[in-house]
Amino acid sequence: MTRKGKFSYQLGFWISSIGLVIVIGLIYFPQEFNDKTLWETLYYTLRLFIFEHDHASFPTRVPLIIIYFIAPLITLSGIGTAVSYLLSFSPLLKIRWMKDHVIVCGMGRTGRLFANALESNRINVIGIDLFHSGDLEEWQERRNISILAGDFHSKTLLKKAGVQRARCVIYASGDDLANLEGALTAYGMIGKNQTIPRLIWTQITDEKMADTARIFLRTSDNIGIRLFDTYRIAAEKMISKHFSHVKRNGVRHIDIMGFGKFGRDLMEVLITDLSDHNPIKIRVIDIENYETEVMGLAQELAYSANVEFKKADIRDLPALYRKGKASFICTDDDLKNLTAAMSLARKYETDHIYVRMSQWPLAAVSEHIADKHGIKFVNISELVLEGIKHLPGVFQAAGTHDVKRVASQEFERQKNSADPNPIQPGKICENADGDPIVSG
Repeated sequence: MTRKGKFSYQLGFWISSIGLVIVIGLIYFPQEFNDKTLWETLYYTLRLFIFEHDHASFPTRVPLIIIYFIAPLITLSGIGTAVSYLLSFSPLLKIRWMKDHVIVCGMGRTGRLFANALESNRINVIGIDLFHSGDLEEWQERRNISILAGDFHSKTLLKKAGVQRARCVIYASGDDLANLEGALTAYGMIGKNQTIPRLIWTQITDEKMADTARIFLRTSDNIGIRLFDTYRIAAEKMISKHFSHVKRNGVRHIDIMGFGKFGRDLMEVLITDLSDHNPIKIRVIDIENYETEVMGLAQELAYSANVEFKKADIRDLPALYRKGKASFICTDDDLKNLTAAMSLARKYETDHIYVRMSQWPLAAVSEHIADKHGIKFVNISELVLEGIKHLPGVFQAAGTHDVKRVASQEFERQKNSADPNPIQPGKICENADGDPIVSG
């Protein structure tokens, strides 16, 4: 039931209840007290709703006894619901006294994933989003989470959201640069000399930008800016949960079907996890020609001798069964992944077919295909959800060790340069207005 439907139902119930109390009072008050006129009877009945009555004796008739107790309860119910709706429709009233909450900036797929998880763990959440779409309003009604409409770079809006009292701020929009800019704005607003460690988590999916940000972003005091990537989190969880060293025992060949963001992260995580073990042959398959990107990444990871690329549509692959083979189907298209999984299931049976899904799997499909043919459907949102629960400072208060990061080699070279007072890349300074700037 939507918020409007629920409100209409409650309003109808109150009107009916009030009307019933008034009718009972008009009928039975004259019988109980013979000296009352119609208007006096109505007056004394209405006074029951404000916990007052002027009669020396308690009534003896059962209907009057009932409304003596029911009328005040109706009043309390109305007041409580009115306050609840007032707070719901005016989130600023609710936020004013809120502290140790989490602010989620950008209420897209990732932002809602964070907000759902936090709300399920009974942690207060404030959302900020530029566009208050119909889809977002429906989601907000179901979850009863306060959302402020506006630009999350706005200092005024962040102040309204209680950024200085918040446990953590999360920038989860799909724009890396906007997230980084927002993180710097929040950093400048939280202020210095913080006794309680606080973290600002920023989603950056572009790896080169993330590497640069790690070099140049240096925070001070008990405030830290940390970076995360949901696809990277999902890739790490998939390998650790479904393809650990024990589970992949006997596998000698791996196919990664789809070289989008998730496929690339999966390949990097997998090769890193294989570094201390016997090498496994990896073949990347995609309908686009990503041979240069695939082999470049393999070379960076010193694994190019065991990697190859094949340009092909994963739905049209012939039966390429080899003993000791594993397949990861991880394009961004759920339907394409399902089609490829069904094609593989018809051609051979194995315990190592992993299918990335965003909205699937449907229970019937999973039971019919997965159980019979050893296919594992993996919901990427569930992987992300498992991963983000371990981010410091979000679901539990941050510690001092969570704020400080190990300085990169690039930063150390700058720090130890010949200049006795070098301008250190990444040290967050302040301009004349007190706003944070990144030097270098």
